[in-house]
Amino acid sequence: MKTLILALGSLLMLGGCTDTTTKIEKKDVAPPKPVKGRYALYQMFNSARGWAPDVEVMRLNSVDMREIKAERGSAAAWEARFVSAKLGKARSYTYSITESEGNLHKGVFAGLEEGWSGPQEPRRHSSSPRSRPIRMKSTRPP
Repeated sequence: MKTLILALGSLLMLGGCTDTTTKIEKKDVAPPKPVKGRYALYQMFNSARGWAPDVEVMRLNSVDMREIKAERGSAAAWEARFVSAKLGKARSYTYSITESEGNLHKGVFAGLEEGWSGPQEPRRHSSSPRSRPIRMKSTRPP
């Protein structure tokens, strides 16, 4: 029984090996187009959630590339810095539509972790006015 199964398996493998060659035609590949910041941020955010579930976006910057012209609100590469209060760490991620010099890799690429101690707020002087919530009044007649 085992020999029958082995014989059938080898026949199936040999049947898959044919001598026909197919020519692969190269189609004109259009140059990659820049992506919007929101799309790149979503891609990086999904990877960052794997690093820390409580991740928050600290900043998002576009990265200029000579090879691909940026359009309004779009760029070939983006860099975001994410922070995790639970871990007390920050981490940079990049998203690029193509490989490029300067440590830019196609897709999402995570940087090294860094220490982060929380948001730093500027000190207020005692003479500065304090902000208070404003109560809105209705303009409709009673």
